[in-house]
Order: sequence, then C-alpha cells, then structure tokens
Amino acid sequence: MRRCYPKLTLELAFSDKMSDPVADGWDIVVRIGELPVDSDITVRKLCETRFGLYASPDYVAERGVIHSMGDLSAHDAVIFRGTSGRLRPWALNDNGHIRRVAPEPAIVVENGQALIEALSNGLGVSQLLDRIAQPHVEAGRLQHVLPSGDVDGLPVHAIIPWVKKWQQRHVRS
Repeated sequence: MRRCYPKLTLELAFSDKMSDPVADGWDIVVRIGELPVDSDITVRKLCETRFGLYASPDYVAERGVIHSMGDLSAHDAVIFRGTSGRLRPWALNDNGHIRRVAPEPAIVVENGQALIEALSNGLGVSQLLDRIAQPHVEAGRLQHVLPSGDVDGLPVHAIIPWVKKWQQRHVRS
C-alpha cells in the first residue's frame, strides 16, 4: 500500500473496548458485533462469522478429544470477560438447539490476544470466532474441537464516520 500511496500513514489500534470512532478521530473502524444506531456514521457489513470451540493440539493430545458437550466438563475453560464486566457464556449447537453454557472458568481474560495466547499455550478450551481462529489453525497453534457445536457468530462491520461528514459538506456546496 505504501508503494501506491507513499504519503499515507497507516495507524492501527486494537482494543476489546468500545470507543466512539467520531470522537476518537478514526477514519475507519472495524467492529465485531451488533452496532448501535448512529446517523453520523456510514456502516458497511464486511462479513458474517461463526463461533466454534478451539484448543491447542498439545492440549487435546494431553486432555483428550472432545466428542460431545458432555465432555466439556472434564476440560479447562478459558472464558472471556466482556466490556460489561460479565463473563461471556458460550452458545453451542446441541443437536439443532442452541444452548447457553457457562462453564466453570479455569482462566478468565479480558483481552482477545490474551485469549489466543492462553489457548495456544495449552491452557484450555474456549469459544472463538472462526475468522479470528483461522490463522492460528492454519499455523498449527490451534485446532477446532467439537465442530458440531458451532453456532452463528457476530457480524463484522466497517464504520466510516467521515463519509457522512464529507457528504454533508459537499452536498451543501
């Protein structure tokens, strides 16, 4: 990209916390999850995701393959604490019925990268979005466990706060 646009500066920031893209001055924000209604931003849906369970190959070799939801109680759960402060339960497909499962946590994390690190280091099983897990699966750091338990995940959107401001300025002219 820099070859085509040498004067462009790309600034990336990764956070699990909600922020206001307009107030924070971002040109584009990629957000996973449902979006609040805001008339001052332009939103483009990028893709859908699926939630699945993942663990490291070493963890599975040591602790055993997960064949059913009943097997989960014998495994260490790495649980994500959302921005609300609550532990995020897992939603799992149980023979066509979506069940919410709140496993007893072995580890609790508040950061997506910490969740990936805990799983990659063999500390347990957790639920991840497929698009986040996929590069780690391809690299051999994680493996998909209990694929029959996968459920629809969260949408991914690009939030472009400046488009409407630019349009408003130029439409009035």
